[in-house]
Formats: sequence, structure tokens, C-alpha cells
Amino acid sequence: KKSSRGTQYLSVNASLLDKVADEERGVIVSSWRDVTVQKEALELLQESEEKFRIVANFAMDWEYWYQEEKGFIYVSPSCKLITGYSDKEFYSDPLLLEKIIHPDDLNIWNGHVHARPAKVTISPIEFKIITKDGIQRYIEHVCREIVGKSGEHLGVRGSNRDITQKKASDKNVKTLQGLLPICSSCKKIRDDAGYWKQIEEYISTHSEVDFTHSICPECIKKLYPKYSDSSME
Repeated sequence: KKSSRGTQYLSVNASLLDKVADEERGVIVSSWRDVTVQKEALELLQESEEKFRIVANFAMDWEYWYQEEKGFIYVSPSCKLITGYSDKEFYSDPLLLEKIIHPDDLNIWNGHVHARPAKVTISPIEFKIITKDGIQRYIEHVCREIVGKSGEHLGVRGSNRDITQKKASDKNVKTLQGLLPICSSCKKIRDDAGYWKQIEEYISTHSEVDFTHSICPECIKKLYPKYSDSSME
């Protein structure tokens, strides 16, 4: 009988016994056992492990599983792309992650709750790290508690994303907000340094807006009366 996968697996044990009674030759005793179910279960487990390995090891984010008593149980290889440190270095030093956090941001890390229950909404935190080469990078970190089938605590699963490029892009996007001091007469705007600037200059400096100039009908009538019957946009 074939299995659901089309193949039947057998475990065979054979032993050679000494001569029995008047027999001139020894006797071979063998036993056959169907191990198809166990074999298929092992294959499924191996396939599952391979899928996990591919997904985890080729992830761009730096993933890890951490236990307070044992340190890092798993660290994805992408940790080296982000930090310069290999997964082996994190395994050998359970405090390495904390050690590479920028001193200015340690309070963010220490104030973060690292084991929120799986059903609780989590909010990411951002902090800077210093890579092995001395480069400063920005990290977005989220984590949550890992629990077993019986609800037992198994550690923390963390995910660290390199957002350095995003931070640089955000810095280049200039926005205007708050109160702007503007002259009620000439309409110049006072900047943070106390200088009065034309509105076009100020907005161009603090945003990505480009100006095109025209003239409104009211100004045409005031400045060019003989053209007041015309309109320009």
C-alpha cells in the first residue's frame, strides 16, 4: 500500500543466526516495519524548516529571538548588513545590541517595553546605532513576546529595520508649520534669524515649491490703468 505521497517506506532489520538443529547453513531472521507515517512527518518538518530558513535568512530586516536566560536564540544574517557584526558575534555577546546603541538614545531603549503580549498593540521606537565601522545608522525597532502552546513565556521576537535613508529623505523635505510673522504692509516674512524676506524667497527656502509669476486683475487696474479692461493670469 502506497502513502498519500505515493511511496511506502519500510524499516528492515536482519540477523544471521548460527546453525539451527541439523541445518548446515545459518538462518537469517528479518523483520519489516512500515515507517511511512514517520518518514513523511520528517519530510514535512524538513520542508517547513527549509521554508523558515529561506524566509528568515534572506529577510532584509534584522530579525532575532532573544531569551533573558540564554541570550540570542536566533539572529538573522541581515544583522551584518545593518550593523557590521555577524550573527555569531551576537550569539557570543548577549549584550551586543545594547552596546552598539548610540549613547544619546540609550534612554529610549531602556524605557521601551520589550515583552508586550502578542494581542497588545505595539508601537515602534527609533534609535541610532554605531556600526562596527563607526557609521551612525537609524533603526526602527518593534518587538513582542513569544509564547508556547501552553502560554509559557519563550522570550522576545524583535525586528530592526534600517531607516537611515528614510531619515535622510525626510530631512530634505522641508515643511512650514506654526506661526509666521508677516509684515501687514509689504508682506515680507521674518525668518528664525530675525531677517525680513520676500515671501517667495522664504517659502522657497523652507519648502520644495517653485514660483511662477503673473499679475491679478486688481493690480493691473492699479498699475496699468489703460489695460484694466484686459485680464491676465
